[in-house]
Amino acid sequence: MKAYKTLIFLIVIALLLIQISSLSVPTNELVNFPDDYPYKGNTYSGFTPLRTPGKKLHYLFLESQNNPSKDPIIIWLSGGPGCSSLMAWCKQNGPAIIQDGSSNFEVNPYSLNKNANVLYLEAPAGTGFSVYNYDWDIETNDSKNTDDLYTGIVMFFEKFGKYKINDVYLAGEGYAGIYIPLLADKIKYMNDTGPSVYIIFLKGILIENGFTNYKNDGEEALYDFAYYHNLYSPELRQIYVTECTVTINEKNCFEIKETIKTFLSNLNVFDFYRKCYNASNKSNYLSEAKVNYFMKDYFTNTTIDWGNDYHCLDTKPATDFLNRVDVQKALYVEPREWSMCSELVRSKYSISKNDESIYTAYNNLITKYRLKILIYSGDTDLTVPTSGTINWIKSLNLEIIEEDRPWSVKSNGVQIAGFITKYKGLTFATIMGCGHYPWKKEENYYLLKNFINNIDI
Repeated sequence: MKAYKTLIFLIVIALLLIQISSLSVPTNELVNFPDDYPYKGNTYSGFTPLRTPGKKLHYLFLESQNNPSKDPIIIWLSGGPGCSSLMAWCKQNGPAIIQDGSSNFEVNPYSLNKNANVLYLEAPAGTGFSVYNYDWDIETNDSKNTDDLYTGIVMFFEKFGKYKINDVYLAGEGYAGIYIPLLADKIKYMNDTGPSVYIIFLKGILIENGFTNYKNDGEEALYDFAYYHNLYSPELRQIYVTECTVTINEKNCFEIKETIKTFLSNLNVFDFYRKCYNASNKSNYLSEAKVNYFMKDYFTNTTIDWGNDYHCLDTKPATDFLNRVDVQKALYVEPREWSMCSELVRSKYSISKNDESIYTAYNNLITKYRLKILIYSGDTDLTVPTSGTINWIKSLNLEIIEEDRPWSVKSNGVQIAGFITKYKGLTFATIMGCGHYPWKKEENYYLLKNFINNIDI
C-alpha cells in the first residue's frame, strides 16, 4: 500500500515538473528591494506549485554571502502552525533585521546566509504569501503538510537546478519541531525509493525551541520549569506535587495550577526575563497568551486573535514593511494582507498529538539514516520549556557520549553561552538567558555555523 501511494505521489510530482522550466536560476525572480532595505545581495522570491491547481508555497531564497555554489542550503521553517518564516527573516536571522524597539532595518552580522544559502518557506498554504484556491484545500495535518513541504522543495530545486548538488539542512522553531523530523524522514525515504532525479542531499536538522512531544513538552513542563527558576514558592510546589503527581486529585490539582498561573501571569510568555513590547495588551502575558500552546490553544481550542503585536515581540514594523505596496511588488506577489501568523490556517490544521510518529521519525533519522541532529533551547522560554525538551530527548534512550558541559563563543572568551550534551546521534545545547526567539544573535549563529561545519562547539 505504501509503495502504491509513493508511486502516485511521484506521478503527481512528475506532472508538476512539466509546468516549470528547469533553469539554472530563475533571474526573473530576483528581488530589487526598496532603498530602505539595506541588504543588496542576491535574493529571489517565487512560488512552488503543489498538488492541486492554484495551491502554491511562497519562498524567499537568499544566496550565500560566501560561496553560493558550494555552501549548504538551510531550509528555514517557522511553526505555529500557520506562522510565516518571513518574520524570522525580518527579525531573527536574515541579513538585515529590525531590532525590537526599532522601525528600521539594520545589517545583521550574524545572518544565516553569511556562510549558507537560505530558503525561507511559508507553509502550510495560506500562511504569509502562500496561496490556495479551494476552501477544502486549506485543511491539512502533519502528514499532508509533510507531503506539501516535500513537493515544494522538489519543485524549488527544479527551478534552481544549479543547487541540486548542495548539501541541505532543515532548520526552524516552535511547531517546526514536528514539521522537521517528519519532513526529514520523508526526504530520506524518497531518496531511497524514488528516482535519482529527486534526490535531496539532506545532511542534518537543526531545531530551535521546538515543540516535539506532547507528553514532555506539554503543560506539566511549565510547572517544573517555572519552579526551578524560582517563579513560585516551595510551599506551592509541595502542594502541586502532592495533588498533581502523588494523590492526583483533579479538582485540587486544577486549583493549584490556577494559583501558580497567577504568579506567572504578567510575565513575557516567550522570554520571561525580557521586556514585553506592546505591554498594554495583556494578551501578550501568560494569563491571556495568544499562543500559549499548552494551556489555551491545544487543550481548550480558544479562538486566537493574532494581531500585529504578537508574542510580546515588536512585530508591527516588520508587518508594515511586508504589507507595503512597493515591497509586495518587489516580491512578485499578488497584493494581499500579510500577517505573521494565520488563525485560519491554524484552525484548519488537524493536530494529531501522535507522539509515536515523531519517535519513529527520530529513530529512523538516528539509527537508519544517521543524520546530524542539533536540538537547541533558549532557557528562558515558558512556551517550550527547556526541561520538557530535555525530558523527551532522554525518552529516546540514547547513549551519552559527552556529559553536560558549558560552551562559549570564542570571541567572548570564557563567558558561558550555555550548556551542551552530546548523545550518540544527537547534540543538545542551551542558550543561556535567551527565550523562544534568539535575540542573542552571535550565540545562535555560532552554534549553527559550527554544527554544520563539524567544528566542536
